Amino acid sequence: KVKEKVVGTDEAGTLFDMGNLADDLVQTGEYSEGESMLRRACTGWERILGPTNGLTFNYRRNLVLTLAVQDKDVEAEAEAREIVKLTEKSRGAERQFWPRTLLGVVLDKQGKHKEAEVQIRQALHLQEKANGIDYSNTLAILARNLWYQGRNAEAETQLRELITANEKVLGARVYLLENNVSSRYAEIDTLTPLESRTLFANTLRDQGKYAEAEPQYKEVIQLGENVLGPEHRDTLNACYNLAYQLGQQGKRAQAKALAERAAKSAAKVLGLHDPFTREYAKFLEELESGRAITMPAVEFHKTFVSGNKVVEQGPR
Repeated sequence: KVKEKVVGTDEAGTLFDMGNLADDLVQTGEYSEGESMLRRACTGWERILGPTNGLTFNYRRNLVLTLAVQDKDVEAEAEAREIVKLTEKSRGAERQFWPRTLLGVVLDKQGKHKEAEVQIRQALHLQEKANGIDYSNTLAILARNLWYQGRNAEAETQLRELITANEKVLGARVYLLENNVSSRYAEIDTLTPLESRTLFANTLRDQGKYAEAEPQYKEVIQLGENVLGPEHRDTLNACYNLAYQLGQQGKRAQAKALAERAAKSAAKVLGLHDPFTREYAKFLEELESGRAITMPAVEFHKTFVSGNKVVEQGPR
């Protein structure tokens, strides 16, 4: 407020403070206010530096992710498509792979997986041309896209390659806190090494490779507890996914214990209306009903993808 009065709104220091405040608001779940502050910062940077400046793009990317976290998917997609158009016209367009990755994850979130795959593969192609084979996060996003489509064998192959590369490049630090902290923004367009391990276990589970998947889940849970904490979102997500496997195997008591942990802790940490919390609670409800868990986990997850609205599973 002081800077706006003294040096004006369209001044770099003021705009940086706006961006920092917006980031803090988003991280604490104050999405609407954070979105408003981000829009002001984007407008200011565009006036000062122009629409194709890297700093302007960075703030617009954060705006897209903030919209997506709020389930404002139509707005997020429109903004992401506009960024793609602008970057294609900017200097060094051949190196700009991130806008297509961004558009891909926004499309994935809406269940538009085929469209998303096209964008993500184009991003991979551009990234490989620019940086060689150092494209681990985009590769993880493609693997998640393939998992959404039920193409588990393809996703498994890519994730094996990715996990090996992560462990080789990062060494003993690969599963430490420094490489596994995700922000509210990163919930959508970034997969940490631990999240990639959970996704890898999911691809095994959904092929019926339960004996291989279970130790993967258990190791991720243990690492998550030690590194991130027992109530961290990523730790709880691994618990939930193992619970889903146990439910499919008919091990209801073990599944229920893990599902209760995930649902109750998520409600406490993430809030009752968070899509993760709602998904975990719905799965716990299915277990408690006594009905057999026969739906593939990815199909169950899809009921929360498009708009994150609860949809009944229908007959089994």
